[in-house]
Amino acid sequence: MQREATQPDGLSRLLRCVARSVDGHAVLLDRTGRPLHAFPEMRDDLLAAVAGEVERIRLGQVHSAAVEHDTQMVAALSISHPRPGPVLVTASGKQVFLQARELLADSARLLWLCWQVTEARRARQRLDQTYFQFREVVLNLLMVGDRDGAARVAAMLGPPLADPIRVYVAEYEPRKGTREALAAQCAEVCDGQAWVVLCPGYRRHVIVLAPVGDPSSSARDDTGRPCVEADPVEERFRGFVQGRGDVHVGASQVVSLRETAAGYEQAFHALAAAKSGAEHYARFRPQEELAALLGQTGRDWAGKLLAPLIEYIPDRCHDPDAKELARTLQFWLMAYNVSAKALKIHRNTLSARLSHIERLLGCDLHQIRTQATLDLALRILHYPRSSSGDHQDSINALLNTAAVRLWAQRQLTPLLTDDAQQSLTTLRAWLASDARLDMTAAALEISVPGTRKRLLRVERLLQRSLLIGPSARYDLWLALRIHDGHDL
Repeated sequence: MQREATQPDGLSRLLRCVARSVDGHAVLLDRTGRPLHAFPEMRDDLLAAVAGEVERIRLGQVHSAAVEHDTQMVAALSISHPRPGPVLVTASGKQVFLQARELLADSARLLWLCWQVTEARRARQRLDQTYFQFREVVLNLLMVGDRDGAARVAAMLGPPLADPIRVYVAEYEPRKGTREALAAQCAEVCDGQAWVVLCPGYRRHVIVLAPVGDPSSSARDDTGRPCVEADPVEERFRGFVQGRGDVHVGASQVVSLRETAAGYEQAFHALAAAKSGAEHYARFRPQEELAALLGQTGRDWAGKLLAPLIEYIPDRCHDPDAKELARTLQFWLMAYNVSAKALKIHRNTLSARLSHIERLLGCDLHQIRTQATLDLALRILHYPRSSSGDHQDSINALLNTAAVRLWAQRQLTPLLTDDAQQSLTTLRAWLASDARLDMTAAALEISVPGTRKRLLRVERLLQRSLLIGPSARYDLWLALRIHDGHDL
């Protein structure tokens, strides 16, 4: 029995030993009288015969009791001492019961030890779950730009949130590990100084917000961000995935804590590149963001477009307000089908909110044209208002500049070669079909799996994620419209 008690399923194993020892039945009841383990399953009439005695034991009036039912002796024994707790119930022949009373007392002690170990393990699991839920709360606050709220919650758990950071997204192969194990490995890679979160949307992803080396005050990269001379965490992540094919890691550029959402999108796209490369690690290749080019001059247009949503006041106090609806739209545009998980709402609630947003804005959210336009407007509003008077309230005027046309050219450069014509045709058909694989396959007159393979080839060329979010489809749709000279 001691040997069985040391096994992970020691409670059920011990109960089997007790049942065999009494040549009958054994069942363990929890503190409420609910059966937890039984071997073999005990008849209802046997449990009913001793129900009154079990209640007395649960109330602490007696420690053990036995009743005779037909030809069986049904015994109940508290396995905890001195306070009432779980109850062991056995059913056996009368003679066997008399011979096994000492054995039952000894087994009760072992059962109590196993019970305490099991309860401690469950408590640890609940604690771990709560721990990761708090970390998820911090991530959600950062994704909507609430840095101060995130910092207050993070201060209770530690480590403190670094600023600036580099965002990493790590993905594991399910057959070769667990996400919790990957999270622990990522924390070890970062020496416990990073904020490690189990991704609320994608079950195989772990998100890491890691501090970076000291940025130089003078050196700047092409996007105007401070350069980091050395980043030991990044080097350790490179070494972590080197030589193993079960983990891939994508890394963002250095971003401020307020730019966590942008850093996450960068790391997500870098992960797509890492999965198609030999090193299993990739850092996001910076390209100018269209919202950054239009952030100063496009705010009037974005504000006018989103005004019905931003200025919305619900008729009932318990209905979602403008801030909740805008947050819902932002997460849905980023994550689509997994946005309900990230927002912690039911998918029917998400559908109802999206329908409400459609009515407010007078649009069809299933069209990629609408998605790209709204995504651009939301991004532009994140940039501070300019004191310059050069503002535009027309999207076509905003996009009709040399800087924007150069941006579109850079986005499409990998697809504008002679060798990539098929990939460009596939991308055009996919975007024209509102990113639906079945409609794209019909337009190209090929199978759906064949269409998916072609789009994966486009992903490798662009080093961006297309089929799952965050997706680069909005930038590519806009880039094609600008490149072709079409009005929006």
